[in-house]
Amino acid sequence: MKEDWAYIEMGIFHLILLIFITFTNGSTISRDEVGSSFYDFHIADHTPDQVLSEGQKLTLSCRVKSDLIDGNDDWKTCRWTRISDGASCLFEYKKENGEWIIEKFCEKKLDDVVYFGSDPNLENHICGIDKMGATQDDNSDWKCTIEECKLPPLGGCSARNGNGNYVDATMNVKINPQP
Repeated sequence: MKEDWAYIEMGIFHLILLIFITFTNGSTISRDEVGSSFYDFHIADHTPDQVLSEGQKLTLSCRVKSDLIDGNDDWKTCRWTRISDGASCLFEYKKENGEWIIEKFCEKKLDDVVYFGSDPNLENHICGIDKMGATQDDNSDWKCTIEECKLPPLGGCSARNGNGNYVDATMNVKINPQP
């Protein structure tokens, strides 16, 4: 009886799939056409534009969220880019020896950047950076680009890669020279 029900469910699925293909003429919709709002993974909050004096600490952060009930609020990769010269830092959320860690890959120009965020063993919603002693080089737009983790049935954040859904936000930082 249980096997019969499985065949019926499979038949219904195939019928719905056939109807869908018929009405869409077999065309597919790309992620770019739908947009990330379809997936409900978005940047819920980020630091505002800032004006600092040379030498002050620069702090930038982005917080992501998914509005789907079964969505994944965690990010897999987070890249901070200083737009003026393209220098960037990539942070990757990964599991190593049973513990969640954030691995840092920064270009030499941003080697002094320090990551901060949520406790990776509890959640991974915030991606932030601190840069001690802001300089005129930091006088730029800064962009955070965040990739969502895969859904749990597909490996979740333990998977080697994210799901390819990226969201971003840009903040302007103005550094006033010291008198």
